[in-house]
Amino acid sequence: MLSCSPPCRGLSRAVTLMVAALLGLLVLSVTDVQEASARSNRVDFTVTVAPLDDDQSDSDRRVRRHREMAREAARRIEIRLEAMDLKNSRVRLDDDHNIKITVYGSHSAQALKSAVIPAGRLEVRPVIDDASPWLDIADSLPEGVELRSPAGSFQSDRLFLYAASPGPLHDVLDRVALGSTQVEIYPHDDGWRTINLGPSVADQGDVTSVQLERTPSGIPFVSITFDADAAQTTRGQASTRQATHLAFVLDGEVVGLHRFSSRQFSDTLALDPPEHLRSRQARQHWSIQVAGRLAAPIPVQLIELQE
Repeated sequence: MLSCSPPCRGLSRAVTLMVAALLGLLVLSVTDVQEASARSNRVDFTVTVAPLDDDQSDSDRRVRRHREMAREAARRIEIRLEAMDLKNSRVRLDDDHNIKITVYGSHSAQALKSAVIPAGRLEVRPVIDDASPWLDIADSLPEGVELRSPAGSFQSDRLFLYAASPGPLHDVLDRVALGSTQVEIYPHDDGWRTINLGPSVADQGDVTSVQLERTPSGIPFVSITFDADAAQTTRGQASTRQATHLAFVLDGEVVGLHRFSSRQFSDTLALDPPEHLRSRQARQHWSIQVAGRLAAPIPVQLIELQE
């Protein structure tokens, strides 16, 4: 999550922390999409590189270091915009080494900022069926939380928790000892469910290329290519854990599930928009955000400046 360290208070203009990436911006509501379509066809915003907490160098060296980091961040933002298929866009540095971004098109400012500003930290984790403690707490589940199993399955190790909203599930996870099991929450059947994740088998360093593409009918998806070694490791680890899906965890949020088949898995895969995003515009907004963040990780913290 983005945060502003004390040195940020010395900036010449007010800053707004961009925490939206971890607050569910990838799950855009129908209302958000409808509002976006009515907005201007030009989006302008400015970001800056946050000062480093441990930078004890003299003033001139800090300025040079900030300039270098800003140039590299701007270069990576350009890579992100290219991967998002936003050809009519511009990235430039001003005299204070702030990064100014202009994008023409129908995308909302919210979607573009969530594609440009977050770090782009990726973890690929197999979705696993294990002995989660749901049966042990079945009698004490709060109102609105249900114990469910996949359709046609009667195996106790495939049980999951379901609720109409994520809040009650978070409350349950906060009070249950899960040990080494990582449990995340993901949209399911007009509500939310728990999914159990295995250890990370690939990260952003294993990605060699990312591109937003479309099916012949115009449905967007994100094409992701891994290097050969990472693809082989992913296939082996997912097969060992008998995973049926791979979860893509981006900046701490599960943004998509990819159906895994050892026989069909290759170094290039298509990550489709989640099923709960039903409108074409919602899928498009999801796709540009995921493609942008995955295309070029930005290891420094970016902060939006309010004009």
